[in-house]
Amino acid sequence: MVVSMRITLTLTCIFFASFCWGQVSYEVFDKGFYQGVKDQYGEIIIEPIYDQIGWSDGDFQLIGELVGYLDNGKWGLLNLKTKKRTRAIYYALTPQSGTYILAAVKGNLTNQLFYGILDDQGNVKIICRYFSIEANEVGYEVASYDQKEIKIGFYNSSFQDIISPIYKDIELINEDLLFARDFSGKGSLFRVDGMETSSEKYDDFTLLKDGLRVESEGRYGLLSLDASKTLLKVNYKEIMSVSEYIEFPQWQVMDLNLNILSALFADSIDYSVSQTLSSYNGRQRLSTIDNVPQSVHPFVIRERIGSEFLITKEMYNGKWSVLSSIGAPLISNQDSIFFDDLFLFGSSKGKWDIYNKSARKLNSESYESVLPNIFSLVPVKSGGYWGFIDFKGLEVISLKYDALGSSYGQKLAVNYLTKWGVIDLFDNWILAPIYEHIQLGPYGIIAQRGERTFLISYNGEVLYETFGALIDSGAFLEIIGQNQRKGAISYQGKIIVDPIYEEVGMVGDYFWALQDQRAVLIDDDGKLRVQPSAGISRFIGYHDEKYMIQKDGRYGFVDLNGKLLIANRYDSLLHFSDERAGFKLGDRWGFIDFNEHLLVQPNYDQVFPFEHNLSIVRMSEDYGLIDPFGKLVLSLEYDHIDRIQDNYLLYQNQKVGIADLTGQLILRTDYDSIVPISQNLLIVEQDKRQGLLDFQGYLKLNFNYETIQLKGDHLILKLL
Repeated sequence: MVVSMRITLTLTCIFFASFCWGQVSYEVFDKGFYQGVKDQYGEIIIEPIYDQIGWSDGDFQLIGELVGYLDNGKWGLLNLKTKKRTRAIYYALTPQSGTYILAAVKGNLTNQLFYGILDDQGNVKIICRYFSIEANEVGYEVASYDQKEIKIGFYNSSFQDIISPIYKDIELINEDLLFARDFSGKGSLFRVDGMETSSEKYDDFTLLKDGLRVESEGRYGLLSLDASKTLLKVNYKEIMSVSEYIEFPQWQVMDLNLNILSALFADSIDYSVSQTLSSYNGRQRLSTIDNVPQSVHPFVIRERIGSEFLITKEMYNGKWSVLSSIGAPLISNQDSIFFDDLFLFGSSKGKWDIYNKSARKLNSESYESVLPNIFSLVPVKSGGYWGFIDFKGLEVISLKYDALGSSYGQKLAVNYLTKWGVIDLFDNWILAPIYEHIQLGPYGIIAQRGERTFLISYNGEVLYETFGALIDSGAFLEIIGQNQRKGAISYQGKIIVDPIYEEVGMVGDYFWALQDQRAVLIDDDGKLRVQPSAGISRFIGYHDEKYMIQKDGRYGFVDLNGKLLIANRYDSLLHFSDERAGFKLGDRWGFIDFNEHLLVQPNYDQVFPFEHNLSIVRMSEDYGLIDPFGKLVLSLEYDHIDRIQDNYLLYQNQKVGIADLTGQLILRTDYDSIVPISQNLLIVEQDKRQGLLDFQGYLKLNFNYETIQLKGDHLILKLL
C-alpha cells in the first residue's frame, strides 16, 4: 500500500510540474558548473547560479511550488513562482509521500545526519532531530539513537507527537491503533488520533474479527477494535472471539484444618510461606494469600531456595534473576545462576560474581569460574589459576593452582605445576606436590606416584604402601595388590585383611573374605573368627549377632565363630524382623523364630517380613495379612497389599481400600485411589473426582476436586 501510494504521489507531482500555471513545464539546464531552470518556451525562470537544482536523490520534481537547490554543499528551497528561496541549511532534501519533504541536518558535534519533515511551503512539521524517519499508512515512524540503541517513536499524519521515541519497535495494528513495545518486551496501545487509551501494558496482541486480543503475563483479554472498550477482562486462558473463550481452572489453598487461604484461577499453583505462585500459560505470578499481587514477572520459576529466594528465567530475553520471597529483584540480568548453602553465584558475559544470602556482592573483580564453597570458602579462577575467597570477598588462598581436587577435614587436594599435593586452609603444604593423583577422605590421603600407591595420614606419615591400588569402598579401603588379590584397611588406617583373597567385603562390624570358594569372617584385629574349614560359601547379612550364610547351596544362620544357630537346610531366608524370619522350603514360605521353632507353616508362595506383628502374605495370586502365629487377619482375597504410612493399602479389582496397623478394615475397596497425607487425612478418588476422608472413614471434603495435593503443611486443590 505504501509503495502504490508513493508511485501515485510521484506521478501527481510530475503532472503538476508539467501543467500547473497554464500547463507550463520546466527543465533544468546547465551553464558551466551551475544549473538553472527554463520554462517550456526557453525562458530562464531561475538563473544558473546553483550547484544543483532538484533533490539530493538526483530527481527533479515540484513539491507544490518548491524545488530544492544545492549551494556550497547545502540544500535550500526555491519557489519557482515567486523566485523566493530559503537559506541553504540542509544536508539532504528528498520528496516524501504527499506534499512533504524529508530534510536532514548535521549535529553540532558529529557528522551524523538528523532528519525532519517540511511541508510544501517549507514549514517545519517535524524538527530535524531523528536518526531516521519512515512514512507509513497513518503517519511517520521516527527513530533516535540513545545509549547505543535505536529507539522508536511516532507522529500521526497531522504531525501530532503520539509516541515518544523510547520504544524498541512500533507495530501498526489497524488504521486506529499502534502497539509500541519497550525494551523489556512489554507493549502499550496508542490511538493514531491521539486520544488516550488504557495505561495497561501487554506482552502481545492478535487481531481477531470482533476485537483485539491482548496478552499479559500469560492471560488473555479482548478489547474493541479501537481499544476504547474492554470486552473481556485480561483473565482468560484463551480467547477465540467475544463469545468463545476458555477459562483457567479454579484452585484453592487450604491448611490442614481445611481453612481456605487462597482461591484463584490459573493453570497451576504452588504454595510456600503464605504466598501463592500461580502459572498462566507458562508465565508465573507471585501473590499474597489474599491474592494481592506482590510481584508480576514474565518469568519461569527454575528453583526455590528455601523460603527466601526464587531463581527465575526471563521469558523475553532468557536472562536469569534472583527474587526475594516477595518478588523483589535482588540479582538481575544474569546469563546463569546457581547457589550453595552459603552463597549465590551469577554469571554475565562470561564472568562470575559471588553474593551472600543477603544478595550482597562480595567480590570487587569478576572471575572466570567459580565452584560451590568448600569449608565456607569459595573456589575462584582468574587468569587460568584457582584460589579461594572468604565470606567477606577477601582472597585467603592465593590464585596460583592449576586445578582443585577432593577435600576433607579442612584439607584440600591441589594441582601445582602439574603435580598434586595437599594444603590446609592457611595455604600451607600438608603434602608436597609430587603425586599424579590424590584422594582425601576420613582415612587420610590416598596418593599415587608412578606404580606405587600410598596411604598417608594428615600428619604426613606413610601408613601403607602397595604396588597396586587403594579404593574407597564407602566403609573401608579395599587393597588391590599384585595378581588382583584383595585385602582391606579400616578407615582408621589399620590393615585388617592382607591382600591374599579373591574378594573382600563387610557384614555387620566384621570383614568377610573369599578364597577358593570358601568365605571367612575376620574381626577388626585381623583375627579369623570363621575358618575356611567351616565350608561357608557366602556371608549374606547380619542381625543381632546372627549371620545369614550360604553353605552347600542352602541357607542358615551362624554365630561369630561359625557355629550353626539355624541349620543350612533352607532354600532361602529373610532377615529376622519382630523375632521371626521367613524361610523357604521348596516353593513355599513360612516363618521360624530364633530357636528355629516353626511358627507359620510353609503354605505361602510369598511372605514379607513382619512389621508391628503383621506380615503380608501371598497364596497364588491372592494377598492377605497374618498375625505372628499364622492366623489370617485379612483374608486372602486382595490383588495386592502395600504398607504405607502405618497403614495398609488394599487393592482389589482395580479399586483401593485401607486397613490400619492392626489389620482393621477402615475403607472398603470402593475407591480408585487412596493417598494418606497426614495423621488423619486421606486423599480419595472415586469416578475421577477427589475428596478428603479421615481415617475413620468420615467425609471431610466433598468429591468436588480434580486433584488434591499436599505441599508442605498445605493442600493445593484443583476444582472440577
